[in-house]
Amino acid sequence: MKLSSEWKELIDWIYMGCIPAAAYRIGYLICWTMSVSRILVFNTMQLDEKIFPVQEGDRLRLVEVWEASVRATHRFLTETDIQYFKPFVRDGLIGAMSLSCIRDISGQLVAFVGVDGEKLEALFVDPVVRAKGLGRRLLEYAVYSLGARTVDVNEQNEQAVGFYLRMGFDVVGRSELDSSGKPFPLLHMQLHRHGLRSESTHARESMAK
Repeated sequence: MKLSSEWKELIDWIYMGCIPAAAYRIGYLICWTMSVSRILVFNTMQLDEKIFPVQEGDRLRLVEVWEASVRATHRFLTETDIQYFKPFVRDGLIGAMSLSCIRDISGQLVAFVGVDGEKLEALFVDPVVRAKGLGRRLLEYAVYSLGARTVDVNEQNEQAVGFYLRMGFDVVGRSELDSSGKPFPLLHMQLHRHGLRSESTHARESMAK
C-alpha cells in the first residue's frame, strides 16, 4: 500500500519521538477524514420522494435533526439556550401540531415541518442534506396541503429570514421577546396574497433590481 506524504511524515515524527507533533497531526487527519466522510454522505444519500407523517418512534431523531439544524443556523444561541429548548422539542412537538417529514430511503427522518392551524411552527433540515431543496418542498407542502399562512422567525437567523422573504412572505410585525420570554426578537411574517414565489419568479425579480 502506498502511503501519502502526510502519513509518511507522521510516521517519521513518531519514530523521532516527536509525540506532541504527531498527536497534533493525527487530530488534523482525523478531522479531515470526518469532513470528507460527511461530504460523501451528503453526495450519496438517497431521499424518498414522499412526505410522511412524523411518528412517535421519530421522537429522538426529531430532536437530533432540530439540534443539528439549530447549531448550524442559530449562531446567536448559547449552549445553555440549546439545552434549555431541547426538552420542549422532545416533549412538546409530537401531538401538539401536524408534523410531516422527509426521510432517506432507509426510513430515517432528515427534515421536518410542523403546522398548527395556519401557523408554521417548525421547519428544520439536517445540515447533511441542506441545499437539496428540502426546506422548499416542506414549505410548499405546509402551505398547499396544510394551509400554513404565517410564521414567526428569529430576527437574528438571517438565513431563515431571507428564505421566507424569497418564498413570498412579508414581515408584518416584530416582538422583542420570543414565545418563551427570552430576548430573541421575532419577526412575524405572513404569506403574500399572491402565494409562494417560484424560483423563476424570484430570479426575474432579482435581475430587475
